[in-house]
Amino acid sequence: MKDNFIVPNLNTYSSYSLLSSTVNFQNIIDFAIKNNIEYASTTDINLYGAFEFYKLTKKNNLKPIIGLDVSYKNFNFLVYAKNFDGFKNLIKISSFILTEKEFDIETLLDENVFLVNKVNSNFATKKTKVYSQDQSLDNRIAINEVRLNDKNDLKTLKVIGAVKDNKTIDDIDLNEVSNQTLHFLKPSDFIKKYDSVAIANLTSEIESINLIIDTKHDNLIEFKNSFNLSSKAYMNKLCEDGLNEKILAGFINQNQKDIYVKRMNYELEIIDRMGFNDYFLVIQDFIKEARNKRILVGPGRGSAAGSLVAYLLGITSIDSIKYDLVFERFLNPGRLSMPDIDIDIMDTRRQEIIEYIFEKYGYDHVAHISTFQRLKAKMAIRDVGRVLKIPLPTINKISKEFPNDLEENFLDYVDSNQTLKLEKNNNPLLFEIANKIIGFPRQIGIHAAGIVLSKNKLVETIPIQLGVNKEIVTQYSMEYLEELGLIKMDLLGLTNLTTISNILTLINMRYKLEIDLYKINLDDQKVFNDISLGNTLGIFQLESPGMRSLIKQMKPKCIEDISLCSALFRPGPQQNIKSFIARRDKKEKIDYVDIKCKDILESTYGIIVYQEQVISLVQRIANFSASEADIFRRIISKKQGDELEGFKIKFYNQAKENGYTTKELDEIFNYIYTFANYGFNHSHSIAYSLIGYWLSYLKYYYPVEFMAILMTSFDGNHEKTRTYVKECDRLNIKVLPPNINNSLKTFRLSKNSIMFGFGSIKGIGDEKAKKIIEARENTENKKFESYTDAYRVLQDYKINQTIIDLLIYAGAFDIFGVSRRELILKLQEGDSQAAYWDVPESTKHSTVDINKISLEETRDKMVDILGIYFADPNEKETIEPTKTEDPLVSKYNCISFKNVDDSVTQFTTLATIKSIRKTKTKTDKTMYFVSFIDFENNTFDAACFISALFDDDTEYKGKRVVVDIKSGSRGRQIVSIKEWL
Repeated sequence: MKDNFIVPNLNTYSSYSLLSSTVNFQNIIDFAIKNNIEYASTTDINLYGAFEFYKLTKKNNLKPIIGLDVSYKNFNFLVYAKNFDGFKNLIKISSFILTEKEFDIETLLDENVFLVNKVNSNFATKKTKVYSQDQSLDNRIAINEVRLNDKNDLKTLKVIGAVKDNKTIDDIDLNEVSNQTLHFLKPSDFIKKYDSVAIANLTSEIESINLIIDTKHDNLIEFKNSFNLSSKAYMNKLCEDGLNEKILAGFINQNQKDIYVKRMNYELEIIDRMGFNDYFLVIQDFIKEARNKRILVGPGRGSAAGSLVAYLLGITSIDSIKYDLVFERFLNPGRLSMPDIDIDIMDTRRQEIIEYIFEKYGYDHVAHISTFQRLKAKMAIRDVGRVLKIPLPTINKISKEFPNDLEENFLDYVDSNQTLKLEKNNNPLLFEIANKIIGFPRQIGIHAAGIVLSKNKLVETIPIQLGVNKEIVTQYSMEYLEELGLIKMDLLGLTNLTTISNILTLINMRYKLEIDLYKINLDDQKVFNDISLGNTLGIFQLESPGMRSLIKQMKPKCIEDISLCSALFRPGPQQNIKSFIARRDKKEKIDYVDIKCKDILESTYGIIVYQEQVISLVQRIANFSASEADIFRRIISKKQGDELEGFKIKFYNQAKENGYTTKELDEIFNYIYTFANYGFNHSHSIAYSLIGYWLSYLKYYYPVEFMAILMTSFDGNHEKTRTYVKECDRLNIKVLPPNINNSLKTFRLSKNSIMFGFGSIKGIGDEKAKKIIEARENTENKKFESYTDAYRVLQDYKINQTIIDLLIYAGAFDIFGVSRRELILKLQEGDSQAAYWDVPESTKHSTVDINKISLEETRDKMVDILGIYFADPNEKETIEPTKTEDPLVSKYNCISFKNVDDSVTQFTTLATIKSIRKTKTKTDKTMYFVSFIDFENNTFDAACFISALFDDDTEYKGKRVVVDIKSGSRGRQIVSIKEWL
C-alpha cells in the first residue's frame, strides 16, 4: 500500500438521503480525483443511488465503497459491502426495512460486510468485524461524517432539513456553528484528526474491499403454459392458432397465407434467438386477461405494432403486412437493448391488470418503478421561501418568473431577468440556497406506467421499498433496471380508451347493441367523408385547429391517410405539407432522391415521412443489414458526431459497391440527413390512427352518445365544455343546464339532449353531488315538489346555503318557475325567517326587489361556475344581444363567436373579459389565457403572447374590449385590442 493511500471520508451522505445532505455524487467523485484518492464512498440511508454511484466510480476509474446507514430496532450501524455478496446483503437489509418486513438482521451480517457503530453499542458478531467511532477504543476507525459539499453549506443543510421536517426559520438557528466536521476533509487534515490505530483499521478494511456488481443476471421471467411446452414451442403454437383464427374471421386472405407464414417464421426465429419468447408470452397473457374482463386495450403503441407476431398473439390489433410495417424498427439481431412493447389500457381499469400481474407472478417478483421528483427552480424557491418565512405574495411573484422545468444554470437565468435580479438583491439568502439545491431529489414517487418483473426474487438483484399506498416499488429508477437483466413493461392509462369503452356501454344500454370495434368496417367512406370535412372535435390526435385544417386539405380516405396527417402535422414535417399535397394532386412534379428507391417513397410522393423509410433506403442503397440500418437511423436522427461520421463513411463505401458515385451519394445523404430526424414511427402512427378512426366512427353513427361521454370525460374543463357545447349545436344536439330533479353527478342523456350534471358546477365536488342525488332519491316521489321542498330536504342532508346558491345560479331550480334572481333573494330572506318555509308556496307573494341583482350578475356567475350561459326561462327581461344597439359592432364589423367555424381564420368581436391568467411558455415567453363573453353572450377563450397588452397591476375582469382574434394551428390568439371601453 502506498504511504499516502488514505480514504478520509468513509461516511458520506449524498442528496439521495433526501434533504439530509448538500453533497451529490459528482461532488464525491470530484473530491476524490482532486485529492488523488483511489476510492469513493457513500453511506446513504437507502440504496436509491447505489448503482448509479457504482457506475460513476467505474467511469472515473475509482474504486467504489458502498455502505448503508442502518437503524433497525436496536441496531444502529453503518454497514459496508466488501464485495458483491456483501452488496447483496445490503440490498436485502434495505429492502426488508423499507418494506416493513420482520427479519433477523444478524443472518445478513457475515464476512462479506463490516460494521461501524453510530452509537456506543455492545453488539458483537462472530463473522463480522465491528468498528467504533469512539476514538478511545481499540477497535476505533478513522471515519468522517460528510453532509456538506462545502464547509459554508451549513445554513443550506439546516434549511433543507427544515423543508423535510416542515419547520421554519423560527425552529432552527441558522447562525449556530456546529462542533461536527461535516464537510470533506483533505488527507492532510484527516491525518491530523485520527491516530495511527484508527487509520490502520480503516486502511485494513478498505484494502479488503473489491466490489464488482454482477450485471449478467438471468432474470427474464419464465412463462408457464398449461401444455408443458417450451416457451418457443408455445409461441409457435399460439401464432399458428392466431393466424388460422384471423383467416377464418376474414381478417387475413387465405390466398396470402404463405406470405404471412414466411413473415411469422422470420419474426419467431429472431425473437427466439434473442431470448424474448417469455417476454411476448407474458404480455399476451395479461392482454388476454384484460379482454376477458372487457377492459379495452389499445390497438398498439410504438414500433411493436410493426410485429406480425404481436398481431397474431393478440398483443396488437395492427396487421403489419397489410400496412407494410417494418419489424426491424422494433426488433433486430443487432439491437442491444430489450424490446419495448408498451401497452395502452383504459385508465380507469389499469390497476386491475397490474393486480393480475402481481398475483400471477408473485409480489416478490413484480414491482412498480420509482421516479424521483427533483427540485426545479419553482419548487426550490417555494420550499426555501417557506422556511425563511418570506411573504407568500413575494414567493409567488418570484416563482412565476421561472419556467416550469428550469433545473440548470439557475443564477444565469436569474441574472437575465430584471425582476429576479431585483428580488435576488432583496432576498440574497433565498437565491443562494435555492441555487445550491437545484436538481436534488426531493422525494421518491412511482412511474406512471412502468412495472418490472423478475424470474428470481427482486431482492436478489435490486433494492425495493413500499410506496405511499403500500405498493412495492424499486429503489432504483428506470434507467438502471434493464442493465441488471430485468424486464420492464409500460402499461399506460389512456383516457381515450375509457371514453370509447363508456360510449360503447351507453350505446348498449340505449339500443341493446354490442359493437365490436375489431369487426367494424375500417373503410367506411361515410366516416371518412365526415373526417375530411374537419368534423374531428373530440377525436384523438385530430381535434386541434391546425390538424382540422390539414385534414380538410388532405381529405383522408383510409387509415393510412389519417396516419399521414399525424406524421406530417409536427414541427419539422409541416414544412413539407404544401409540397406533399401538391404532388398528390399532380400540381407538382414528384422528385425521388434515387429512382431505384421509388417504391420506398412512392406512397409519400418522394418525401421521407416515416422512420422506416430511412431504414429501407439505407438497406437498399448501401446494403446495410436491418440492424445496421436501424442504428444508422437513430444516429442520424440525433446528429451524433463521431458515430455518424463512421456510419457515413461505411454508407459511402458500401453504396459505391452498388455503383453510386460520390456526387449522387452527397445528394442522397444530405437528403436523408435533412429529413431523418423528422421521420415519424409508421407503426405507432397507424396504431394511433386506428383509435382516431374508432372515435370518428362512433361520433358519426352515435353522435349524442359520443358527445355525452366526451363532455363527461372533460367535466370541469370550461374551455373544453364551451367547445363541445358549440359542437353539439352543429350536430343539432340540445344541451340543457343542470336540473335539480333530473341531473346526475356528471353529464347525462335526457332523451336526445345532453344535460349538465351537479358535479359540472364549479364549487360542487363529487361528494356534494352524490349527497344532492341521495337527498332527491330518498324523497317519496324521487323528486322535489318545489324549491322550498328542495331547500328543506337539502339542508337536512347538510347541503349548505352556498351550495344551494350555486345550484340556483347554474339553473338547476329553473323548473320551479321562479327566476334565478328572485330565488336567490327569496332564499336569503327565508333563511332569516324560519317560519317562511312552513307557509304553503302558493300563498307566498314576492316582496323582494329583484333589481338588487342584475341580469348581468347572474349571467356572469353562471359562466363562472358552469363555463357557459343559459338564458333564464323565468325572466321577463333578458340580456339582449347588443348587435343592433352598440355602434361599435357595426363600426368594427364585429361578428358573434357562434358564427366562427374552422373556415374563419381571423375575426373581430366586441366582448367582456371574464378572467385572465398569466403563465410562461416552455421557451420562457410570457403568455396570458383570457376568457371572454361576446356581445351575444357566447363564451370563448384565447391566448395572448403580446405581453405589452396587459400588466400585473390592472384589474381586467369586467372590461369590455373590441378584440381581434386569429385562429390557427395553435388555437385562438389575440392579435390586437382595437379599443378598450
